[in-house]
Amino acid sequence: MISSALNNSSYQSQSALYKRLWRGTLQGKWRWTGLYFKSPEAQDPGGLTLQEWLESPSQARKANVDFDVDEQVTHAQSALNWQLDKGNTQSNAYAYISYRDFSATLPYKTGGATAFTRWYGGGGYQTTTTKRWGLLGWGASYQSQKDQRQRFDNLNGTVGSAWSDQKELYTESALFTHFSKILGAFTGSGSVRISRVSIGVDASSTEYFPVSPSLSIQWNKPKDWMMYSLWGSSFETPTLNELSQNPYGSGFNPDLTPSTYRSWDIGAKSTRLGQPWSIALFGIWGNNEWAPYTISGLGERVFFRNQGVSKRLGAEFHWEKTWEKWTWSHSGQWQKTVIDPVEKASPNHLPGVPAHQYWMALSRQEGGWSLSWEHLWAGGVFVSNTTYQQTKASYQSHVGFSKTSTWGNHSLRLHGGINNLWNASLLDQVRINAFGGRYFDPAPGRTFFMGLNYRR
Repeated sequence: MISSALNNSSYQSQSALYKRLWRGTLQGKWRWTGLYFKSPEAQDPGGLTLQEWLESPSQARKANVDFDVDEQVTHAQSALNWQLDKGNTQSNAYAYISYRDFSATLPYKTGGATAFTRWYGGGGYQTTTTKRWGLLGWGASYQSQKDQRQRFDNLNGTVGSAWSDQKELYTESALFTHFSKILGAFTGSGSVRISRVSIGVDASSTEYFPVSPSLSIQWNKPKDWMMYSLWGSSFETPTLNELSQNPYGSGFNPDLTPSTYRSWDIGAKSTRLGQPWSIALFGIWGNNEWAPYTISGLGERVFFRNQGVSKRLGAEFHWEKTWEKWTWSHSGQWQKTVIDPVEKASPNHLPGVPAHQYWMALSRQEGGWSLSWEHLWAGGVFVSNTTYQQTKASYQSHVGFSKTSTWGNHSLRLHGGINNLWNASLLDQVRINAFGGRYFDPAPGRTFFMGLNYRR
């Protein structure tokens, strides 16, 4: 009898807990996403010199052909998200895990074939409560990345002798809090994030304990628009890929350290529906910012180093107009960037960053159909820390469409379009400080694409 009573009580307790968590008000909203991607071959035409670019921007570099440069990627990812709104409190939690198998050949022999398997995952929780005086929230997060990286000789496209084999690890755990308080026509906000970051290779590791605060003030008095000012600080570690490029051999580059940044913004934006706009001035000051470089005698392998103090000052705007089924959008940015020179006689510009950018889009929505036309203009960029050579300004245009059909909780989206509509000679990227002056990486010409997305 006693045993029976205990079992019955246990069953009732578990049943009540089940109803409360999964069928009651505490269930919240759950969302699962999954992703699988496989690219069995992605050839790399390589960077070109200026002369080669002017002669034929669509050509592949001879060394990339000789060494059969390409890469293969297999990637799988799964994520679960939970959200709950209860009274004046909003809570959400997430967890994710991903796996990547990557291999590539590069245009040189020693260490010119690389491969790694990567497990990456983490989770977090955050809650925000509305008080009479404003908002108060806190949260925690954790993420981890494990890479098993190998390097081999590249024998004209064939994997040769093993060159290195190492296990790399990155973990971060963090606690953070944020608040906002209304003071008459003003709203003050702030946040702070305290992290523990560990980066290691094989049996050795290094730990960092960064603190990243931010503060903002917002003036809500004007009609249909508001003004704001924001200050913040951040901490950024090199990636495992960047650290593994060690000019001294295996292991991590001991000379490459994290970068820190301080930023300040002041601006105004519209609060009016149907015609949003914004304008802002900004400044970003960096310390120990890193840059790529090559070493004579070590072929074309790219390494990274801390270069020093950097500064970015600029302005940006956005304007959007909607009438009936049409939307016309514009945005632009201007910035001046400088960084400590590599040598006293070297330039102090920051390569790879355009001084001017302008984007415009025109779109139409009707009956589940969406049509769009986008245009992007970008100014030239410096290609190196040691020269004043710049790329030319670029102009590109894209058109696209989509059709979305829904039934019940299901939706199906068909989309497609044309990238580089005018088949312009564009750069896919600028290879900063590239070996032999091979800065120019051509982009594809006119490209047609189509896809299908299912969502439930």
